[in-house]
Amino acid sequence: MIKGKFNILVKLGIHVRVASEIVEILSNQNCKMVLKKDLKIADCENLLAILGLRIAFGETVDYEVNGENHESELKCIQSIEELFNAEK
Repeated sequence: MIKGKFNILVKLGIHVRVASEIVEILSNQNCKMVLKKDLKIADCENLLAILGLRIAFGETVDYEVNGENHESELKCIQSIEELFNAEK
């Protein structure tokens, strides 16, 4: 398990398109991830749970990733970090 933080640099925050890309990344990498904001926790296999966090531009969210091995966990984190750092 890997824990860390993401800084959200997507100008519109985490909206439907970005959330659906998160779900897709995790399904392709065979990883499980949860995002945490304030006291809320979202399973990243659930699009509505991610949107329910209402993550805005400039916010920081905590994450926990579980994968088959350390390498798959790092791939998941890297892919999602690139998504969050993109100016979309």
